[in-house]
Amino acid sequence: MKPRLAGRGELHLIPSHLGLINVDLELATELGGASLKQAKVNFLKVHRRLSEGIKKLDSTKYDLVLIDCPPNFNIARKSAIVAINYILIPAKPDYLSTLGIDYLTRNLNELIHNFNEYATLDADKPEQTIEPEILGVIFTMIQIRDGQPISAQRPYIAQTRALGGPVFNS
Repeated sequence: MKPRLAGRGELHLIPSHLGLINVDLELATELGGASLKQAKVNFLKVHRRLSEGIKKLDSTKYDLVLIDCPPNFNIARKSAIVAINYILIPAKPDYLSTLGIDYLTRNLNELIHNFNEYATLDADKPEQTIEPEILGVIFTMIQIRDGQPISAQRPYIAQTRALGGPVFNS
């Protein structure tokens, strides 16, 4: 099914601000529970919060919602992953950034597994499992010489392609 696009050419941005500095700490305080089952229910409640907020948006007004996350695997990022359908991974073609792609993938798979397992405990919303799909990696800050990335960057791009995931031509 092809998505319907409104085509009005509007862009709405919600920028980050200093009030979000403690959001992870505030969300973490809601994760505990007196029992393992209650902790799992709280996990679902906290991680579904962004998803439920997005569902309240006027769907006729937005064709696409992009969520930019920091390069860590905190509660805010996990909540964003629960709320989305697709993941696009921007990365620099260097050692630490490409190492982070593997780290992200492993943690993403663990989050999906845990969330879906816990979702079966939620009698109110047992159907709300998640299946975000990685669209691929798009390399940023590429230095081009003679029509291709410089030799220092090419091994990291090749290494990422060898992992089997899609890599966009930048």
